[in-house]
Amino acid sequence: MASKHIENAVANKDFLAMRGCLVANILVDKNLTTIFKEDFEYCLSHGISESEIYEQHNGKDINGDYNKEHYDRLRAELTSNFSKERLDMLKKIAIKLYPPKIDSNNNQGGNNNNASNNYQRCGNSARYAKTDKDGNKLIYAIVAGVAVLIGIVLFAG
Repeated sequence: MASKHIENAVANKDFLAMRGCLVANILVDKNLTTIFKEDFEYCLSHGISESEIYEQHNGKDINGDYNKEHYDRLRAELTSNFSKERLDMLKKIAIKLYPPKIDSNNNQGGNNNNASNNYQRCGNSARYAKTDKDGNKLIYAIVAGVAVLIGIVLFAG
């Protein structure tokens, strides 16, 4: 089930918003196998081509060690250059750092079925949003933060 934000971005063909949502998804879906994948596939199945989602690679070197620092750098760079090459490298690193886990219910994501881990099921999908101890969804704060970063990059450059 796609997020409302991605549905709106697709409906308006707002590629900047689509990319922003996808980058925000990576903050929650580190291995890019659940929320990110669902929203990306939603874009493709609703008339948006990969060439519209991706930007031309800016030529910046994407190679490096398969570690958290490289993963974090690539993820941050996606906000200013959402290239297929950068995303593919991020996925390769994510497989090593954050392999998908299968829980006892055969859902990907591992510990997401335990409320004590600060996750809350979103609607009828298998998607979970991280919550604080009071149950407030942190995803909105993350999305807002990414939107601010995108704005800064666009207007500062």
